[in-house]
Amino acid sequence: MLAKPLLLLHLLTVLPLTHAYSGTLTSYTPTSDSACKLPPHDYDAVVAISRSMMGPLPPNDPRLNPKCGSPIAIYNPDTRLEYEAWVVDVCDQCGHEDLQASSALFELVFAGKEGVDGATKIDWGEVSVGGWGV
Repeated sequence: MLAKPLLLLHLLTVLPLTHAYSGTLTSYTPTSDSACKLPPHDYDAVVAISRSMMGPLPPNDPRLNPKCGSPIAIYNPDTRLEYEAWVVDVCDQCGHEDLQASSALFELVFAGKEGVDGATKIDWGEVSVGGWGV
């Protein structure tokens, strides 16, 4: 019974950001073969960032890239709610500041409403505690 109020409180908490970006959010289905070699599921709050944001992935262990597994905050300007997610993958077709989100995260952020071509405008940023800088 307490889980829902605590979740709502978490969503309304403003996270300190090191950088802020504006882009589009689209939905995708994460696979076990993510660029960061982290095992995401579609129900996880995970995202893929553009290759230009991700930078090079070490061939022997991509998890050594400082962006892999890093937290970000996604802000929906329409609802004024913020959601936390983790970087696990690369989006080759994304613009520099665009993101792809797991289907579950996308539905949570936009409550089933999609914009033109399934892409919706968002603001997002790197969380400063344990986060990364670009």
